[in-house]
Amino acid sequence: MSKDVYVDLLRESIKKNANSDCFHIKRNGSYTTWRYSDFCSDLNKLVSMLKSLGFNKGVNAAVIGANCPEWVMAYHGPILAGGCIVPIDPNIPAAEITEIIRLTESRVVFCSATYVSLFEKLAGEFDFIKKIVVLEPDAPKGRVSFADFIAGGDSGSDAFAQQFAPDDPLAILFTSGTTGKAKGVVLNQRNLTTAPNHGVPRMKVGPSDTMIAILPLHHVFGCAACIAATLPTGMDIVFIPAIKGPLILEGLNDKKVSILPAVPQMLELFYDNIQRKVNAGGPIVTMVFGILKMLSSILGNVFGMGFRKKLFGSVHKSFGGNIQCIISGGSSLKKNYFDGFRLMGFNIVEGYGLTETFGPITLCPIDDPRQGSVGKVLEGNDMEIFQPNEEGIGEVLFRGETVFPGYYNNEKITSEAFDSDKWFHTGDLGRVTDDGFLYLTGRAKDIIVLSSGKNVYPDELEEYYSLSPYIEEIGVLGIEDNNEEIVGAVIVPDKDFRARHSIEKATELMNEELARMGRDLPTYKKIGAFVVSYHALPRTTTRKIIKNELKKMFEKLKRSEGVQETSHIRLTYLESAMMESEEFKTIVDYVAKASPKVNTGSLTPRSHLQLDCMLDSLKSLDLICMLEEKYNCSVSMEDLVNIETMADAVTLIQDLRAGKAGNVGENKTEGVKERLKSDSGGEELNDTTALSYHYLPGLLLGIGRMLWGIRVTGVRNIPPDRPVIFASNHESALDIMIIIGALPWSIRKKTYTIGKKELLEKPLSAFAAKRSNMVPVEREGDIVEALKASHKVLDSGKNLIIFPEGTRTRTGETGKFKSGIGTLMMETGAAVIPLRIKGAYALQPAGKAPDFFAGRKHATHLAFGEMLTLDSLKQKRLLKENYRPEDIASAVEKVVREM
Repeated sequence: MSKDVYVDLLRESIKKNANSDCFHIKRNGSYTTWRYSDFCSDLNKLVSMLKSLGFNKGVNAAVIGANCPEWVMAYHGPILAGGCIVPIDPNIPAAEITEIIRLTESRVVFCSATYVSLFEKLAGEFDFIKKIVVLEPDAPKGRVSFADFIAGGDSGSDAFAQQFAPDDPLAILFTSGTTGKAKGVVLNQRNLTTAPNHGVPRMKVGPSDTMIAILPLHHVFGCAACIAATLPTGMDIVFIPAIKGPLILEGLNDKKVSILPAVPQMLELFYDNIQRKVNAGGPIVTMVFGILKMLSSILGNVFGMGFRKKLFGSVHKSFGGNIQCIISGGSSLKKNYFDGFRLMGFNIVEGYGLTETFGPITLCPIDDPRQGSVGKVLEGNDMEIFQPNEEGIGEVLFRGETVFPGYYNNEKITSEAFDSDKWFHTGDLGRVTDDGFLYLTGRAKDIIVLSSGKNVYPDELEEYYSLSPYIEEIGVLGIEDNNEEIVGAVIVPDKDFRARHSIEKATELMNEELARMGRDLPTYKKIGAFVVSYHALPRTTTRKIIKNELKKMFEKLKRSEGVQETSHIRLTYLESAMMESEEFKTIVDYVAKASPKVNTGSLTPRSHLQLDCMLDSLKSLDLICMLEEKYNCSVSMEDLVNIETMADAVTLIQDLRAGKAGNVGENKTEGVKERLKSDSGGEELNDTTALSYHYLPGLLLGIGRMLWGIRVTGVRNIPPDRPVIFASNHESALDIMIIIGALPWSIRKKTYTIGKKELLEKPLSAFAAKRSNMVPVEREGDIVEALKASHKVLDSGKNLIIFPEGTRTRTGETGKFKSGIGTLMMETGAAVIPLRIKGAYALQPAGKAPDFFAGRKHATHLAFGEMLTLDSLKQKRLLKENYRPEDIASAVEKVVREM
């Protein structure tokens, strides 16, 4: 046996761990488990079948699809048969998949059912494709499943009969990098041995540990962690059918997973979810959590990680209670997340590598993790910093056991990647400490060289600005401005920010946020120009920003002044297939009716429901309700608020129909609309008797009558004995006080408004809010919370004040009424009292302080109109048959405008 041959290490592990668990996957509600002996038996059958198809040296096979035991076996079969495996990224366009198959002449294709039609088409074009095997147990009718394929093999044959040398090739991995140009990286037997020989000892893990496979196995990080490091060591692997939080937590708990490899984005989501649950527990829970973190910070270094783990036992329990190590890679984990996990007692380390180094070539030791460092170079390899500057920063070079031998059938780019001394030039910049720890600073080709001669590293700024709670993604690049190079950026605000603000408003507020954060930076590092996008930044499937695409995005958004488009994006094969689905076509039909101005031919799965489909919050909600009814399923409130794009909606409905989430058919629970009415929760509404609410509005209105000439008419139109919606145009921040002050006390005490919970966080506004009839909702712009609160008020027989425009006018002109008022009238049967405010805009234009003398020139008038019902609107011929919520909103708007 040679420790430099991966197949030899795997053979010994299978013999040693024959009776130990190897794979676990949950299917149809229960786990299927393979032991190492089962794994060996299936490999025997698989290899014998491949050899019958002529597999030997120089023959390739491809595998593409979701993580599963069959994927891993399909990976190993061609290798053991003497050929090479070609793992293909599922998230690339069909044209790129086709090109990889053409280049490698893959004789057998192992694929998920989704790809069968593509490969059947390719089999008609390429006669070298001899077999298409479906990885899932339930293959489509007429196709061959993996189980059926290996059933014809010989379980008594020896899959490990062939001998291999360290330099024998075994895999070809195609990587596009940040340039978008795919290259085939050839890996040999020796490359795959570094992880088990050197990485595993550094992590201090072994056969008693369980790995969870949530990283895509086609990528080197997932493959190195979940295959190369795991199987030769005798660990078992838990596969997750879909990368979703609840399924991941289920796997962690069910199988007591001890090793969690993940990319930073995933870890950030986990951490944010923990913090969200803490905040949802109220001020006492938040305070206790803060105290525990303080104790961990002060005493953790003295008493160790075990002490920290006990402090946060409930958090560890939610992760299965057995996590010994979290491995982060792919990009840098932000300091607040790294420190946050450490404070909660999680051992977390970072590593670094490329496809060309088969994943990690540097790794922090488990007992010496350093935030921001990707660790020391693994044994059997050498590292050098090429041409370091005065700060010690230069290009990172490697050579050794982990470094690949070259690119597939491409001597030219292979020679360009290595110098005469056989050092592989990574293109990444970094510095090394005296004790050998590597710190990365960015990509050499991405450095922004300013006119002053200063160098700016985009990665550094991206990490810094990402600390803002309002920024979800940021891509930093150099742009030309007046013949000078300056720092530019494309910014994607966080989800809540996107829900609350238009692109224009977001740009205005983001400018303020950048200015705030820029105070702590040298002038040359400050962002000089930026654009805001509500679409994700262009990234490779390994989450690296594609800089040339980012520049195109910046220039396009700058020219179009924020207009968002998705039509130029290259779609993956899965996205193209989604566009052919019934669910996608159903949504397109809805958009065509609800938003006639939208060119539905340009819609893709990435199209944003509000920006691209022109569906406001209520229309988006109506879309989901329609999908629930059509497909007889129920969408949870948690899932509802996470739907932004057409792909989000399609995927959720498909998962529901497939029984992967929520409730369907006979088990269907209440739909969204029903739950909006019934799931109001909270305390009962009580009429306010606070003196401040009794006297203050009336007092202010009295002062207003004297100073500003405010007059009120039509109060007698308000019915005393039925709930109504007061629907008013919105001119000023003073509007709500004027309206409340104009109501008779008998009406005022049972009239409510919807307000932000944030108002309860500030002493002055909290004092006023708690003494008024305000129903707090979680956040501004969340239509679900607002509708639930509105239903609660009206169903309790109370009155509700709303501003259907959704926001104050910026010009003094009344804006378009949103369809929410129509939805409430249809669902609650409430009548509407139209209100018209004139002159208040002059008192306090948006963004300005009140002008206490403006009223002498522009008298303010508040008029209560005659009560409107759906029947009266039809009688006035403002509504036709088969009306929709937006039709009702338009009718009420017309009445208000004409008052």
